[in-house]
Amino acid sequence: MTRRAKSTASALPLALAQAFGAVFRGWDRMDLDVNMTLIGKLIAVLSTVVALRFGSDLPTVLLVQVAGGFAACAFALGMGKRNRLQLSTPTQGKLRELALNGAPLASTAIALALQDQQT
Repeated sequence: MTRRAKSTASALPLALAQAFGAVFRGWDRMDLDVNMTLIGKLIAVLSTVVALRFGSDLPTVLLVQVAGGFAACAFALGMGKRNRLQLSTPTQGKLRELALNGAPLASTAIALALQDQQT
């Protein structure tokens, strides 16, 4: 697995959890968004410190951060169900609108990916 693939894989669970953050904010539940982010970051930092303490290399440290993303996703799913927050499923119309008007989102994602490559 290449370094870029490991970096992307380590960031994916937290990126998925951030979608729940937008839902929580949309439902005026900023407290859930903050707690989800704090739990994810705390688990990521703790797992990174443990990995470094045992002499892991950089690719392993990147993969260990996946734990924080999974913790954030698990918290978000649990709180979403507990608070009965409804998630809308994508319809053909929504997907079409995203395809036609989603250039700013795509360009931002590309810019972030390019910045990650340069570090």
